[in-house]
Amino acid sequence: MLLALRLMWPRLRSLMRASAPTASPTDLPAATNPVERAEALWREAHAEKSPFRRDALHLEIAKTMVDIMGPELVAYCQRHLGNLACAEDVAQQSHIAFWQLLPRFEGRSSLRTFLFGIALNRCRRTARSDFREARRLQLHEDDIRAEIHPESLPAVDADREHRDRVAILELTLTQMEPREAWLLRARLVEELPYPEMLTRYEARFGSGINTLEGLRSAFFRARRSLERLLGVQR
Repeated sequence: MLLALRLMWPRLRSLMRASAPTASPTDLPAATNPVERAEALWREAHAEKSPFRRDALHLEIAKTMVDIMGPELVAYCQRHLGNLACAEDVAQQSHIAFWQLLPRFEGRSSLRTFLFGIALNRCRRTARSDFREARRLQLHEDDIRAEIHPESLPAVDADREHRDRVAILELTLTQMEPREAWLLRARLVEELPYPEMLTRYEARFGSGINTLEGLRSAFFRARRSLERLLGVQR
């Protein structure tokens, strides 16, 4: 599926950049920047009676959003998925879905919020799918290991229990804000000390937390959010 979308992407970009059928520059509403231009195009498309003209405007909106939001969307997906190649695939899927869903967009949020909401949902589905596949493969490896070395069965069971706990944690982290998820993963999974966490946090996210005290406070807030998601009673 991802390969098909990757192969489709150059065609989509070429369609978006084609001169026809698109709205001519003289027909487009004036706007001071590309984001305002895209919003103005959507208002025009929403009021347009001709389905052909409306489709052309939707295509122009999609093209504009690819041009102005493409790199930012890839970076957003990478923060959620932790893998650039996977993030690029999900960003491409999100742009295509945005284009396909524009006729149903009702303008209750900005176009940017609509696009990034699509991307967030796809990131979460991708993360859940990756976790399930990785767990299936690991269970298969465990069975082979136990079959070849029966004496290792207690160790296999202990490893599996530990991985199950980590898998539940990782799956829950996909539902959390990226910075909170990073703090929890760094402390609970990688077991990093706070000084190293602070150094890595500043390198990854820039400003926001610059003291160990601030980092600890942020971690404990993130842990409370995780407990709420897991239904843990304090």
